[in-house]
Formats: sequence, C-alpha cells, structure tokens
Amino acid sequence: MSQLSLDKLKIKPTKNYITVQSNKKTIFIKFDKMIRPETIFVTIKGSMLVINVKKE
Repeated sequence: MSQLSLDKLKIKPTKNYITVQSNKKTIFIKFDKMIRPETIFVTIKGSMLVINVKKE
C-alpha cells in the first residue's frame, strides 16, 4: 500500500482510471469498466482516501 502526503493533493478522474497525485507520489487506480468522470466522488476521511462511484 502506498502512502501519500495530503499536502497539495490532486485527484484527476478519467473514463478508465483515477490519478491521485501529491507532492511526492503519483498513484493510478484503474477500473475494469469505463466510468463517466462526473460520477466519481473522492473525499478524504481522516487518513483515508475514499472513492465513491455513483451507480447509473
């Protein structure tokens, strides 16, 4: 499991993956299915990055 610094965290959703980028690392999270970027919601709860996808 990779650790990210929450300083200057950038989250960029696309149809096939999410890019999570901090000042130290970049993580790519790939999906099995294509997902519309506007249905992806990312929040930070404590020290966890939570990714929710709205079901169509």
